[in-house]
Amino acid sequence: MRTQDKPADYEQFLTQQTAVHPKFKSGFTDPVTTDLMNNDVALLLLPQASTMPVMKLVGPTNKPTLPVKAGTVLTSIGWGVNGYTPNPNPPPADNPTLPQPLQMIRQKMLRLDQCQARKGSGDWADRQNPPVSHNVQYNFATNAMICASRDTWPVGGTCQGDSGGPLFVAGASAAEDYQVGTVSWGSVPCNVNPTDVYANLGQLFNWIDATVFVWTGDHLTPWAPVEPCKQDPAKGCATCRPAPNQNKCATCTNPAYIVNAAGKASGVQSWHAQPCVPAPFRPVTGKMLADNRAVGFYGQRITYKGAIGEPVDIVSAAPFWVLNGRLVRGSRWSTRALGTVHWAYNNVVDVGISNGRMVVTVNGRLQRPGPVLAVAAAGTSGQEKCNYHPDRCYNGWCDSRRVDILHPAITIAITQPYMRSGRSGRFANWLEVEVVIKAQPKQQLTGYLGETILFTGK
Repeated sequence: MRTQDKPADYEQFLTQQTAVHPKFKSGFTDPVTTDLMNNDVALLLLPQASTMPVMKLVGPTNKPTLPVKAGTVLTSIGWGVNGYTPNPNPPPADNPTLPQPLQMIRQKMLRLDQCQARKGSGDWADRQNPPVSHNVQYNFATNAMICASRDTWPVGGTCQGDSGGPLFVAGASAAEDYQVGTVSWGSVPCNVNPTDVYANLGQLFNWIDATVFVWTGDHLTPWAPVEPCKQDPAKGCATCRPAPNQNKCATCTNPAYIVNAAGKASGVQSWHAQPCVPAPFRPVTGKMLADNRAVGFYGQRITYKGAIGEPVDIVSAAPFWVLNGRLVRGSRWSTRALGTVHWAYNNVVDVGISNGRMVVTVNGRLQRPGPVLAVAAAGTSGQEKCNYHPDRCYNGWCDSRRVDILHPAITIAITQPYMRSGRSGRFANWLEVEVVIKAQPKQQLTGYLGETILFTGK
C-alpha cells in the first residue's frame, strides 16, 4: 500500500527519455472533434532494468478483432480518487483525498457496438475560465480504444488519477497476467456511468515494440495463450503432454492417425489402418544472434539477457553434451552478444575472439584454418568433424569467419560476422551460432534454444 510499502517493495527512477505516440489526438477542432484522446499511450525509458516482475502485453490485433473476447473479466488498478466531481466549491463529501491502499476493480470487456452506443458522442469541457463545452464524436470501429464496464452492483470504474494504469487479464498466478489496455478517459462524475475507455494495446503494440527496440535493441515478446490440451479419442489423442513450444496432444491411440513433429494429431490418407507411431522427425534450426536476439527451433523470437562475462546456456542435453558461451558487449553499449562458444561431447571445441580474430581450439590444441577430424573418445560411438574455414575476401569485402561442428545428431555453425559498411567493412567483436537438431532429442533439452524444441518422451 502507498503508506506501508518498504523500500524493498518498490523502485524509484528518474526517467531518461519519454516517447508519446506521434498520433496522439489532443485539442478541440470545432464544430466537431473526432476521436479525442486517440492513441493515448506514452513510454518512459528507465536508466536501468527494473528488478520487479514484468507483465507481458497482449500481442498485436486490429479491429474489428478485440484484444480479448467481449465479456472477458478484466482488472484495473490504481490510486485514483473515489467519486471525483468537478465543482468550484465542492462540499467535503465531493472532494475526496487520494486513497492510501491500492484500489482495484473488475470489469468486463464490451463489444465495439456497445462501446459506440455508450461512448460514441458527448460534450467535453475545456480548461478555460469559464469552461467552454465542445462536441466530440468517436468511431470505435476504427480508433485505438476499447471499453470495459462494471454494470452489476456495486457499480464503479476508474477516476481521476488512474490514467495510465493497467487494464489486464488476471491469470492463475501473477506471472500469467497480461495487459490489454491503459486507463484513458471516462465519465464525470466518476461512477455515474460505469463504462470506461482504455487505450487498446493490441492496436498500439507495434509502435510500442518499435520504440522499445530503438531504445534498447530488444523486441518485446507478447503474451500468447497456451491452448488447453484437448483429448479427442475420435482423432487419436489419448493423453496430453505439454511441450515448451506448444501444448497439444502428443500421443494417439486411433490407428488412423499419427502424431507429427509439432505434437498435433494428423490424418493418414490410407484405406488401411496404420500403426500409431510418431511421425518422422524433421530437422529444426535455432539461432543465437547479437544484441540479445535469438530464434527458437520453431521460429520463436527470444530475448536473452545477462551481464558481461556471464555464462549462458545455448542448448544442452546434460550430462551428455553441452553448447554454451559467455557474454560480451553487443553492437550497442546496453546490448549483449556471445564472446566465446564452448562445445563438449566426444571432443571439446572452444571458439573465441582475440585481437579481432577468431581463435579455435579442439581438445585444448590451437587450430589453423582447415578441416579437423576429431577422433571420438574411448568408449563412445561416432565421430565429430570440425571445419575451420579460412578467410575469404574479394573486392574489399569478406565472408564471415566460420567454424562448423558436424555430428550425426546435431550441426553447429559458429560465425564471426563481417559487418559491411559502404565499400568496406570489418569483423564484429562477437560470435553468432546456428544450431540444427537432426534427430529427435532423447530428453528435454535446456538453454535458450533447447527449451523451444518439443520433447515427446519417445
